[in-house]
Amino acid sequence: MGNAVWKKLGTCLFLAFIATAMITNLSSAQISPLKITVTTDKTSYILREIVDISGNVTYNNELVEEGLVGIQVDNPLTKIVIRTLPLGPISPEEWTIEIVSLISCDNAGTLKLSYERESWAWFMVTVKNNGITSKDALITINVYDSSFIPIGTLFSQTTIDAGENATFMPSLWIENWVSNGTATAYANVYTDWPKNGGYSYCPEKSTNFAIIESEYDEDPPTQSPNPPTQNGTYDLKFRLLPEPPPGAYVVSASAWYKGWKDMATTSFEVIDVPAAPWPSFAVKPPMAGPGYEITFDASASSAEGYGDSITGYAWNFGDGQNATGKIVKHTYAEIGNYTVTLNVTDTEGFWNTTSRIVTIIIIHDVAVIDMQCLTEIYNDWLVSVSVTIKNHGTVTETFNVTLSANSTFIETKQVTGLEPLKSTKLTFTWNTTGLTVPADYMLEATADTLENETNTANNMLSFGPIWARMLGDIMYNRQIDICDIVAITSIYGSKSGDPNWNIMADLNPDGKIDITDVVKATSRYGLKY
Repeated sequence: MGNAVWKKLGTCLFLAFIATAMITNLSSAQISPLKITVTTDKTSYILREIVDISGNVTYNNELVEEGLVGIQVDNPLTKIVIRTLPLGPISPEEWTIEIVSLISCDNAGTLKLSYERESWAWFMVTVKNNGITSKDALITINVYDSSFIPIGTLFSQTTIDAGENATFMPSLWIENWVSNGTATAYANVYTDWPKNGGYSYCPEKSTNFAIIESEYDEDPPTQSPNPPTQNGTYDLKFRLLPEPPPGAYVVSASAWYKGWKDMATTSFEVIDVPAAPWPSFAVKPPMAGPGYEITFDASASSAEGYGDSITGYAWNFGDGQNATGKIVKHTYAEIGNYTVTLNVTDTEGFWNTTSRIVTIIIIHDVAVIDMQCLTEIYNDWLVSVSVTIKNHGTVTETFNVTLSANSTFIETKQVTGLEPLKSTKLTFTWNTTGLTVPADYMLEATADTLENETNTANNMLSFGPIWARMLGDIMYNRQIDICDIVAITSIYGSKSGDPNWNIMADLNPDGKIDITDVVKATSRYGLKY
């Protein structure tokens, strides 16, 4: 056979091979039995309207009554919603990736449950990889105010090694227009963004905190209700911002079930409409006596409209006096109830008003509201006692606070010029030399009774019992022996805050375990009581 024949034969065989492979692949290809739908209740919205997103997930045309749905909403500028919803009851199984904890905190990671507007809020989420291989993870935190307006989306993409934890601690600026009250943060972990087909590794975790009007607010956050069981369907509502960017918003939904995944998208339009500004103001303090200077703060007012701004703030204090400005101060000469009215104007020429009643009254009321101390102490020690005092009245007060233990005087401190509704912390030093041991002790902190004080029941606070034993008896076996020496030397060099810290080994209380503690224990070796 000639070369031309062989060449044609080879070409035919190659084409036959390709055709066979294509037919085989087509016949073996499987259409995913998992389907997800997503829709919104409307096709267009305006500022502050509620958006309702819903859909269902089916497997072989049957509703999936277990599993998770990831929801992502993007406005023309950024991501505003990232949530995970259950399709049914969540099983108690161990997830390969799980969210261990989520808290609101300060920038040092210490739990914090309230923030004022125009301040930074911090959050800390810990995620654990329970698997045997490393996992790429997208960790997100989505935060909502009490009106369920999304006020921020925070995220981190990382790799979590097998058996290890990953901690993400971002911060969020609380805008001036955010509603005060209980806010909620939701933490989630995904393989990727839902709009990219990523799915949730595990159920989301939430935590509540309070957004307060001012430092005078004391309302703790309330617990948000659990999401309802959907039985194969899902529903998510959120409210648009007071100044939402106009344009197309894209909703992405993803699901994963029995090794299959699916995603769907829809969109809606946000229309910018002319709107009057939203007036709001705080009174600091909300109640005061005659002659006390009160601050009126309209920073929480919102212009209501994309790119709009407030141009004027006009105040009527209800006593014939007026002022202009975002933050103003005013003093009332007489007791009574005064209606304060704020009028705000925006760049579009729209205006709006709101009013609040301010009470001017004379109230004398101081209280001991908290006391902190070690619950186990030694004799021959210097013990720090922290006492918090609050002025619940409307008049600036000066008075004394006395600390005692089992009715025996310890120390008196003076509180000078404590302003209405403000609190202060006093630190007392309790010299325990001569205490009878072993024994229980009760501390009492008592504030002086003021002239014409309306409530004296809160002037005293007790703390205890506090268990006292002999200095150096770390193991508490009623003697100083080798066990106590070992307890000190085994953590030699540790400092307060270290994982192995034991304050009872700090016999010379200076926040560290060193030679002075060893010497103090050995010098008392063999003592019994």
